[in-house]
Amino acid sequence: MQRATVALLKGIDKSMRKFITGTSLLVAPFGQIGAGIVLAVQGSSQGWLLAHFLMLASLFFYIAVIIGIGQLLGTQTGLRGVLGDTGAILALLGLLLTVSQITIDIAVGLLAPTTAGMDQLFGHIRAFPLMEYAFYSIGPSFFFIGFFLLILLLGRFHVIPFWGAGVAAAGIVLGVVGRELNILPDALLAPLALGCIWIGFLPTAWKLLTNR
Repeated sequence: MQRATVALLKGIDKSMRKFITGTSLLVAPFGQIGAGIVLAVQGSSQGWLLAHFLMLASLFFYIAVIIGIGQLLGTQTGLRGVLGDTGAILALLGLLLTVSQITIDIAVGLLAPTTAGMDQLFGHIRAFPLMEYAFYSIGPSFFFIGFFLLILLLGRFHVIPFWGAGVAAAGIVLGVVGRELNILPDALLAPLALGCIWIGFLPTAWKLLTNR
């Protein structure tokens, strides 16, 4: 009886993990897409707080995605294990720094209701040593590097379809390179990049939600 109970609890835990991972894969991009729409429609002065709260919610879903990807890859040794751990650590570190950045942005929006006041307060914040690099320029890029590495591993070891890994990886490259080269407005670039990631993971998310 005890063994049966333990097995049942393990099955429930596994089912719940699949549900959380699948749901997070489906939902994660839409907070950032919604934030882009809010900023495009209302402008940064009126839609700042709502957009950043949507971004923050999206980032928490991405934390669940990264942890879930680690579970999909499983416990591995050798080079595969090292690369998987490295990708997860980089992605989670980047997410932590990005969450900190969004939290700072929300605080600035609450403390300075005007655009001029926000610009002045941001100037003071970014003047602190390493603040710009840690939270705004270099730090958040760790998420994309780590996520890109995990996607390549998922495709290489057939955890997700190879075409899905290619589309999702292309979305990350489009988002990073597109922003650096300023080839599209952010209002268009973010939905395109995140949409590619969403499409790439869609079959896996559906499988996790329907085969629990």
